[in-house]
Amino acid sequence: FGKTLTWLRLTPVAAAGGNVTDWKPAIRGAYLKAVWASAAETMTRELLGSSDGAPNLTVTLARPPVLQDTLELRVKEPLGEEERTKLRQGDPSRVLNDVDGLPGDWVRWQPVIDPGDETADQRVYAIDEATGTVRFGDGLHGMIPPIGTDSIVAFSYRRTEPPKPGSESTAPANLIGPRTA
Repeated sequence: FGKTLTWLRLTPVAAAGGNVTDWKPAIRGAYLKAVWASAAETMTRELLGSSDGAPNLTVTLARPPVLQDTLELRVKEPLGEEERTKLRQGDPSRVLNDVDGLPGDWVRWQPVIDPGDETADQRVYAIDEATGTVRFGDGLHGMIPPIGTDSIVAFSYRRTEPPKPGSESTAPANLIGPRTA
C-alpha cells in the first residue's frame, strides 16, 4: 500500500490491583476497511460503424475517454466452419454466434500499439483512449474489417469523465489524491 507505514500498539490496562503481568493479548487478524475503486461507467453494445473495405479505417467511440485495456471490440465476419473452429482454439469466446439482436459471427479483435507492426492476417486495432479513436490496418499490416453494414461494435468498454480544466488529478474523474483520507 505505498510507502506510508503505520504501527499498531497494544498496551495493557492495569487491573484494580495494578498488576499487568497476566495480560496476554491474542490478535486474530487486522482488517482494513478499504477497497479498490474507480470512477467509471461501463458502456455496452455501441455501434461504431461499417466497413467499406478501405485501408486504415477509423471509427470513434461515442463516450471517451476509455479506461486502458477495457474495450471489447468485435467485427461481424462471414466465417466458414473451419475458420470459426480455428479462431476458437484456445479461446472459445473469441467468436460469438447470433448474439441477442446481432445475427452472424462476431469476432473479437485484439488491441495493439500500432497495426502497422502486424502481419496482414492479424485481426488487430489501435485505440487512442483519450479521444476514443479506433484505427484498423491497411491489409498489408493488420487486417481490414470485412465489408459490411453496421459490422463494427464495441461490445463493452469502461469510460470515465475527463479531468476538469486546471485539475492536478492524473486520473480522470478522480479528484481525491491517492492514499489520502
